[in-house]
Amino acid sequence: MNELTNQALSFYDVNVKSIESLHIHGSSFKITDNGDNFYFLKLCGIKNDDDVFSSGRNYHTYEQLQVESEILFLLSNSVCKTAVPIKNKNGDFVTTLTLDTDGEPLFATMTSFVDGVVKGFKETPTTEMAYIAGVSAAQLHLESKRNLLPIAVKRPHKRQDYVRKMQYHIKRGIEIGSLTSAQYEMVSQCCDILVDCMNQLDKNAENNIGLVHTDIQNSNIVYTKNHGTLIDFSRCVNSYYLYDLAEMCLHADFGGSNPDLQNAILRGYHSIKPLCKDDFYAMQVLFVMFILTLMTLFIKDKGSAWLDGVLKWFTNDVHPCLVSGKGYMNVEVFNL
Repeated sequence: MNELTNQALSFYDVNVKSIESLHIHGSSFKITDNGDNFYFLKLCGIKNDDDVFSSGRNYHTYEQLQVESEILFLLSNSVCKTAVPIKNKNGDFVTTLTLDTDGEPLFATMTSFVDGVVKGFKETPTTEMAYIAGVSAAQLHLESKRNLLPIAVKRPHKRQDYVRKMQYHIKRGIEIGSLTSAQYEMVSQCCDILVDCMNQLDKNAENNIGLVHTDIQNSNIVYTKNHGTLIDFSRCVNSYYLYDLAEMCLHADFGGSNPDLQNAILRGYHSIKPLCKDDFYAMQVLFVMFILTLMTLFIKDKGSAWLDGVLKWFTNDVHPCLVSGKGYMNVEVFNL
């Protein structure tokens, strides 16, 4: 990997002083130059471009890396203050490197390095951090609404057709034996509710649909005084803004089931992009899309403890609460 890293760096006007690996697989690096300026170098290709479907590359093509860089360029000049993409010696944001062992192209991108406090993946944020994270998400969504819609539509979409595609794949679990027909019917009804929710949000698309980060959690927020900078936009998509909020409030590794963190996230978001009671229910419905994504990955694994646990959760909480229209989240956390 050192040879590949050195090859990537040769395309940039940076006098390298030191290189620090930031990823276990050696795909991202903190670069320090002779003037003690910091940069972030990312190497990527098909091996880290996986999605729930194996039908092709979605995120790490040359074209999509270019779109991601253009998004960062726009956001870096906004209140979001994201990392600034850096062009190579040829004036391009994306650098094409040698082919990997399978004959696939590898790419490199470089940005400024965002310094600050980053919580570990499994660490619990403070309520103050959760509030700032909510503010940061809302700022991203408002900036998308104002300036990013023409470019957001160039990113992969996660909307109704994506849900139906996952539903089709999950159905194969009946033949595999990883879920029963009754369990699939329950999942199918949740898919219908999810698509209906999306259809309702489509009626006010300008306010509901745009650039969605899809992974706003501890390791992707850099905290400085009274500000949170979002990093790692590699999985950003064109989807529903409330999906980001759903993941933040309901994902076990961030808001999870902690009502204080959930309330802080919601208050932070609401202070920038006001929410209503209907949004509270919709975000719970949209979180189902995240769970469906994982179901699609695990459906081929008969006897999976994770899948069995999620299906039990769907049976006892998610399905009956969504069908009732009440939701499965404690309404008291929506105290704005």
